[in-house]
Amino acid sequence: MPTPDVPHLVGAKLAQKLGVAKTAISRWEKGKVTPDADSLANIYSVAKENRLEPVFFKERESYAKQGRSRLIVAWDFQNLPFMWNQIAGKNDRIKNELARRFPTINYSLYKIFASPFHSAATNELSKVGWRVQEYSHDIDEELDSQSWSDCNQAPKNTIFVLITRDGDFTDLIEDLRNKGVRVYLMAPENSSQNLVKAVGEKRWIHFPNDNL
Repeated sequence: MPTPDVPHLVGAKLAQKLGVAKTAISRWEKGKVTPDADSLANIYSVAKENRLEPVFFKERESYAKQGRSRLIVAWDFQNLPFMWNQIAGKNDRIKNELARRFPTINYSLYKIFASPFHSAATNELSKVGWRVQEYSHDIDEELDSQSWSDCNQAPKNTIFVLITRDGDFTDLIEDLRNKGVRVYLMAPENSSQNLVKAVGEKRWIHFPNDNL
C-alpha cells in the first residue's frame, strides 16, 4: 500500500507522524504487510491534513484490503468432477482467475479431495501443482478438517477458495469467516444457493465452463 506522497513527510518524519517504525512504511509500500486499523486511521488523517484527494486514499485502502498473502484452495472433486482430458484447461482457467483477483499472494496451497475412482483425473492435477487427498470415504469430513487447519495457521492473512457446489460446507464457511479468513466460493450456476448465501454474491466466482 503506497503511503501518501507528501514531500515534507517522508521516511522517519512520516513514520513519526503515523506513530510507526520507518521499516513499517517500507513494508507497506512493498506490499509485504498491510496497515492495521489504527494505522489506516492515521494515514487518513495525514492525507486530510495535507489536502490529498479522498479518492487517492480510498483507492489505496481498497488495495490494502486485498493485500493478504496466503491462498488456500480446496476442490471438492467428488462433487465437481471432470474427465482427465479436461483437467489442463480447468487448471489454467482456475489459477489464472485467482492470480488476477489476488495479485498480492506469495504463498499458495492447492488441494483436491477425491475418491480412488477419480485417479486418472487427479493424477493429471498432481502434475500441475495440486496436492491430491484421496479417500474412499468421509471425503467431506477430510476437506472440512484440513481446510480448517490450513487456514488457521494465519487466518487474518489468508484467502480461502472452496471449489464445490455442495451446500454441506456452509458451516465451514461461517466458521472460517468468524476466524478472520476471507472466504470465496468458486462454483457453477447450478450450485447450492445456501453456499452462495454463505459467502455472498460478491465472493462467488463462477466456475469456468467449457465455453470460456
